[in-house]
Amino acid sequence: MSTAAAGDIANLVEQTTALGGTIPTELVDIIATIDAVNNWDPPQPGDLASLCRRGDLTADNASTILDAALVQPNRRPGDLKVTAKHELTQRFTHVLAGPAGDELVESLRLAFQQACTAVADAANLIAPGDRVDILTDADDNTIRAWQALGEHKATLDRISAVIDILTDRFEVLGVPQPWHAGNAIRAAMYTPDADHLALVARALLTPNGTGGARAGRWHSIAAALTLNTPSTARSILDTAHHTHLEEVAAERNNVQTNEAATRPGRTAA
Repeated sequence: MSTAAAGDIANLVEQTTALGGTIPTELVDIIATIDAVNNWDPPQPGDLASLCRRGDLTADNASTILDAALVQPNRRPGDLKVTAKHELTQRFTHVLAGPAGDELVESLRLAFQQACTAVADAANLIAPGDRVDILTDADDNTIRAWQALGEHKATLDRISAVIDILTDRFEVLGVPQPWHAGNAIRAAMYTPDADHLALVARALLTPNGTGGARAGRWHSIAAALTLNTPSTARSILDTAHHTHLEEVAAERNNVQTNEAATRPGRTAA
């Protein structure tokens, strides 16, 4: 069960739409239902105590009301809202893990690719270790490159924030597994294939704030990245897992072979 809350939905919607992305209709419908729950104006409480306090329990209706109270649990409006929003959030999480999640990420792909291309182009003129003092005698192209790096780093950071909500809060790729190396789940959303998963995972750990490269973690790797849908990322993780299992099995076989070869009466090859 996901630990996501209704606030995570609002955050995902706000950040996605701010980037020009779109929220799939199936998710919009769930959000509209959550809004309807929030705006529900409950009727007067129908529990026995409230009816008595209001004077609504009379000799004429006592039998009917008491019969109803005997078989129906008393529910507070606030409890109903909490239950409904929790279940709707779980439904949102389930739908987001399917085609709707792919559609949402696809709506951010163009912005991601444009920003990566711009960072890669600007990085041809601005080295990761360069600081603002290089602009003192820089030409116009270098100045524009410096400005572009800051602008497009911000775009990539904002897209990364959306991806983090999807993977960390809504767990669209599941939870970290023992065989995952470092931040493999995050890297699966950006690596071109399973073979580069570990490299991308390490690259994404590069410092991203003050004191680092002008474009942060994206400065040296933007040209090599892609934005994967959750479905593609899950496939990449599956491939990497199979490779890991094969490597473990091969290592185990080597150990067993070596142990057998060195038993008394045998000579190691």
